[in-house]
Amino acid sequence: MTREERQSQQALLELLVETGEGYEREIECDRELYQVIALDAKDVPHSRITAKRAASLLSEAVRKKSDDKLNAKPADTARPKPVRTKVASRAEAGAQVSAVSH
Repeated sequence: MTREERQSQQALLELLVETGEGYEREIECDRELYQVIALDAKDVPHSRITAKRAASLLSEAVRKKSDDKLNAKPADTARPKPVRTKVASRAEAGAQVSAVSH
């Protein structure tokens, strides 16, 4: 195996790991959103969040994520850098969802 082949293989492995980590971060964000939606539905007496409202909140989150990706600057180097996202605390996210849904 040549040096170039090893470097190429290493770069592909790094990309695979970074992709997996990115998926894990997205799953964590989705899980937080689902928890906020569930907690919001539970905390409001005699009220339920509708499937349409939940879908609206989810599509809004996806749209924001897509906008963030479109506005991102291309990397300076050939190797992509890991992307860090800020996950709002449950209290912050709950306040945002409550403000939007009420």
